[in-house]
Amino acid sequence: MDIVETVQIESSEKIGKITYDECAVSPREWDNLGTMICEHKQYTLGDENSLDFSECENWEDVEKEIKKEYGRDCIMLPLYLYDHSGITMNTSGFSCGWDSGRVGTIVVDRATIRKEFNTKRVTAKLKNQILKQLKSEVEVYDKYISGKVYSYSIEDMFGNVFDSCSGYYGLDETIQVVKNVLNEF
Repeated sequence: MDIVETVQIESSEKIGKITYDECAVSPREWDNLGTMICEHKQYTLGDENSLDFSECENWEDVEKEIKKEYGRDCIMLPLYLYDHSGITMNTSGFSCGWDSGRVGTIVVDRATIRKEFNTKRVTAKLKNQILKQLKSEVEVYDKYISGKVYSYSIEDMFGNVFDSCSGYYGLDETIQVVKNVLNEF
């Protein structure tokens, strides 16, 4: 397994070795607030759904179908995919018109919001919080689909492993975890 990054701190004789997590679990299998509804000819993306978009001619039509299923007052964000030597996803779009475009929507209905946040009314402040959470779900999913999920091991100079763990989404986050673990040794 190729080492992506080696982490050392002065207070420890051990080193942290970060590698790619080859058995990463899709964050869409977690308990998410939003549902990702995606359509792509080459990739299976997002969550399973039973919506039929065969009669839709554009994304406006797709959003109308989503609102029929999730309610006209649902909260949703568009999903965009960039596909060039790998894939990446976001909610704001990409500047390259050739290799990118809209691929879907992340949506949450009001009933789910009321249940999850124990509220009867969705205020503007709560809506902003929900939009941030949906964007965060997309950011974590992007790390998964772009292969930025990592494992680490804590070793001595002879290669003896003292600790290891996997399932970290994002290199910066993984480096920080490894530094924290090394501080314990």
